[in-house]
Amino acid sequence: MKKILCITFLMLAVITTVNAQQRHRFDYDTFKAEMISFIANEAKLNAAQLQKFKPVCEAMLEQKRKLFQKVREANRSTYVTNEDFKNAIQKVDRWELEMKTLEKKYHDNLLKILPAQKVFLIIKAEAKYHKQAFRRAARR
Repeated sequence: MKKILCITFLMLAVITTVNAQQRHRFDYDTFKAEMISFIANEAKLNAAQLQKFKPVCEAMLEQKRKLFQKVREANRSTYVTNEDFKNAIQKVDRWELEMKTLEKKYHDNLLKILPAQKVFLIIKAEAKYHKQAFRRAARR
């Protein structure tokens, strides 16, 4: 009886550990879909506005993600010489400026297809979503 109880407890511990590890994986597609849905709800976009907004948003997110990956890779790399550190700083600065320029283009494109009030609400909703996502990640 003790063996069965011990084996059951051990299996439960293993299953709990595996489930906990799987939940912490970042799924970009889920993140993107949840963010677009959240923004649409917060900004109160109707179906026609959402249809115009979604492709522009997805294109911006893809481009921004590529730049973010470069920044993350540069920040995780190890450097030896002062020149290596200097080059890394300059690259990261350049990529972060590119991200801001990309955001400006994104806002300009949205202003062409949506009213300014909706674009303003979208910007606020996006910031709010990121803030909530970071809080959720921090709790894990």
